[in-house]
Amino acid sequence: MHQPAAGLTVALGYNGRGVAMGTHLGKLIGEHLGNASLHDALPLPITPIQPIPLHGLQRLYVGAVVNYYRARDWLER
Repeated sequence: MHQPAAGLTVALGYNGRGVAMGTHLGKLIGEHLGNASLHDALPLPITPIQPIPLHGLQRLYVGAVVNYYRARDWLER
């Protein structure tokens, strides 16, 4: 959970469990924003947003992995 600006709270990264978790956290975040004293009632800590390490190289390493598996598939023919 993050607060990138005053009055803006976000929760991300559900890893495939987004429907139930997102619904529940949405309700809790709404209650939190409506009553600042509920800050401690949030189930997850509010942390700063941090960049993903090596994200700028994403195209390079994703392309390398895709080509590696293409080569493996081609060699198995």
